[in-house]
Amino acid sequence: MVKRLKKTTLVAAVAGALAAGLSGGASAYVDAGSTLQVSTLVITSGAIGSNFTFTLNNQATLNGAGAPLGFATCNAISCPLFPATPTLDAAEAVLGIPAVQNVYTFIGPVTALEFSKADSIITSAEATGAPSTNTNQIAESALQTGTDASASAQIQSITTLSFVFELDTGDSLGLDFFADPNMYAAVNQPFFGLFNAQSNMNTSFTLSKDGAPGQMNWTPQGTAANDCTNTLGFGACVETFDTQDLNINVGTSTNGTIATHSTAAGLTEFGINITSLEAGTYTLTLNAVTSTQLSQFRAVPEPATLLLLGAGLAALGVGSRRRKAIG
Repeated sequence: MVKRLKKTTLVAAVAGALAAGLSGGASAYVDAGSTLQVSTLVITSGAIGSNFTFTLNNQATLNGAGAPLGFATCNAISCPLFPATPTLDAAEAVLGIPAVQNVYTFIGPVTALEFSKADSIITSAEATGAPSTNTNQIAESALQTGTDASASAQIQSITTLSFVFELDTGDSLGLDFFADPNMYAAVNQPFFGLFNAQSNMNTSFTLSKDGAPGQMNWTPQGTAANDCTNTLGFGACVETFDTQDLNINVGTSTNGTIATHSTAAGLTEFGINITSLEAGTYTLTLNAVTSTQLSQFRAVPEPATLLLLGAGLAALGVGSRRRKAIG
């Protein structure tokens, strides 16, 4: 009697797990996404002359396969001058779904797709004669039954500025823009397992004096503290606006949960003011990266395996009852 009860319980458990897997498959996912829009970025300074290089780098992987790299670069000679647009546009790196260039809204988190994508664009650039610089970038990945996925979109701008002024007065540099970060990481699977969904964003502005040690580095984090550090040995860097965190990782490893950042805030203002610079040539580097990382490991068999296992256990139960009846 005890043995029969154990078998019956086991068969019921397998059937329950199978039913959960079949009923939950349509909404099953391990997803993550990160997007960043930068709008009306303006640099105000006493600099004369400039040399610049823009670079876009899009990468995506899905279940061990890599998408063709989306890469583009141009400089003060090769970038199209305003009003020609866009200033720079790299091909989307994408796997699992058809490529659709320059769509910067999320597909997930609730999706029946398995894919990985990264895309970026510099729509306009102040350095080419536009009133301001405007960029957009996205990285998003989703798993259904796969094991791993990642995506990364990077926008980099390197500008050389030459400051000429009287040494007793110094000079200044102001940087102002609006930005809209948007991030999520979610896990919703009908089976037990090990999961990881992570969305990342890193945004930095670095000013260094050519041939001199140290730098000023600004990483906006949406706090009241001054997020601009200075190791130049001269000058001062002070935030004027810092309204959201542009350097953050969000993630989850718990089934049935979602983590988000700034999903409804919209465009908000950012700015710094750098003063008391020495005469010389400086390099200003702007770097923004949005990325995702996903992984999952199933701790239970696939539904087809569960069907076979359930049928086998049921047959064992029937055979046992027949032997007892004969005996």
